[in-house]
Order: sequence, then structure tokens, then C-alpha cells
Amino acid sequence: MAPNIAHRRAAKAARRKKLLASRRAAEPVSLAERVRRLANGELHCCLMQREAGINSVFLARETDTGEIAVAAFLVDAFALGIKDVFFRAMQPSDFEAFLSAALDAAQVAPVEPSYARKLVRDAAAYAGSLGLRPPREFAAIERLFGDVRAEDCAETFVFGRDGRPFYVVGPTETTRQVANRLRHLAEQLGPEGFDFVIPEEDEHDADAA
Repeated sequence: MAPNIAHRRAAKAARRKKLLASRRAAEPVSLAERVRRLANGELHCCLMQREAGINSVFLARETDTGEIAVAAFLVDAFALGIKDVFFRAMQPSDFEAFLSAALDAAQVAPVEPSYARKLVRDAAAYAGSLGLRPPREFAAIERLFGDVRAEDCAETFVFGRDGRPFYVVGPTETTRQVANRLRHLAEQLGPEGFDFVIPEEDEHDADAA
């Protein structure tokens, strides 16, 4: 009798464990937790695309499923800090296509992950000092750097232009976004404490309008 009771108890415990596991699998996983789990993957590459005042940082790690986990940061060194963020796990072929599309804008080059993380963090801190916050997903996506230490980079980054914050209004920004950012800058620095510009449409854009 005792062995049968022990067997039934073990079977019941196994069913309970399986049920709990299935419930956990069905629970939605937050972006922060998903990125945290992938941050231990082997580093695939760390790349940067440099343009006037704008740097795009791409960090990629390999996953257990054979995918590539990609975090991208659009860094505005003139004023906004982290202007946009992106995260996705994709197939290697899709990652190559993603990089190819990025190369249409400008060349990308490898950089040390510690350099990239320090740039991203310092840019966010600089914009924060101006009253400007990064996208809400930034903190979660930045976790993909994992154990990479920004402190291992000795580079000193300079933000702004000619010693002043310089807000360049982007083509995809809404009127509300522009108004909010100008208000934040004026409250923090005073109306004369920063520069801003709204780029004019080039001839190609004007013809297409």
C-alpha cells in the first residue's frame, strides 16, 4: 500500500509541476525580462553608424534558438540624447537584410561594446540634464549590453554644438513633440540658452510634395 501511495503522490506532484510550468509559459513576458534573458548570449557584433550629430548603435547577441537579438539606439549628440530605440529577435538572414538597409544611409563600423554603452548612457544623461527623457523602452533594451561595463571606456564624449544644446527638428516629429521639447529646453535653459533649427525640405522632397 505504501509504495502505491508514494507513487500517486509523486504522480500528483509531477502533474502540479507540469501545470505550473504551462501557466508560466502562458504568462506574458515583459520586454525587460525578455532582454535580460537574452543578455547572456554570445556577442555577435557591436556596430556604429556615424553622421553629423547622429550616431546609430547596433548591438547583436546570439540566442539559444539560433536567432539574433538586436538592440539599436539612435543617438542625437546635439540635444535629444536617445532619440529612438529598437529591439527584435530575428533570423540571421533577416539581420543581414537589416544591416544592408542601414548601410544604404551610411557606413557602419565595429566599435568596442564598452564604448557603445558609455556613449548611449552619457547621451541619455546629457539629455536628462536638459529635461528630456529617452523613449520609455530605453532602460529595458539597454540591458542587452549585459555585463559590458561602460566604465571600461575612457572616452570623454562631447555633446551639443559649440558648447550649447542644438535641437534639430526631425522629419518624423509631430507638432506636439516639437512643442514639448522646446518647452522643456526653455524651462531648463531659458529661451536664449539653446539653439534649434527646422531643416527645410530639399528639392527632391519639394518636388514629391
